[in-house]
Amino acid sequence: MIIVIDKKKDMALLDKIVVEASAYEGTPSRANVLKDLATQLSVPENLITVESIYPVFGTTKVNIRASAYKEAKAKEFFKRKVRKVAVPAGGQNG
Repeated sequence: MIIVIDKKKDMALLDKIVVEASAYEGTPSRANVLKDLATQLSVPENLITVESIYPVFGTTKVNIRASAYKEAKAKEFFKRKVRKVAVPAGGQNG
């Protein structure tokens, strides 16, 4: 599987590089995307976050969006936080 980088935008203030890439011949796993992007960008795999992998309907093309951070501290700062919503004791609203 070959991953081709279409766009690469350096965001210096956020200490990251946003990458838009394409793959052909099937949908790759996140592990394969991490390995290929790490070698192409010369960044360790632990500093890359794959945000989305979505196929184009009716073709074998897959669009990929990822971010490569310059430091682990920046990656941890921009990591999505999961909020837990409290459920009322009765289990129903109202």
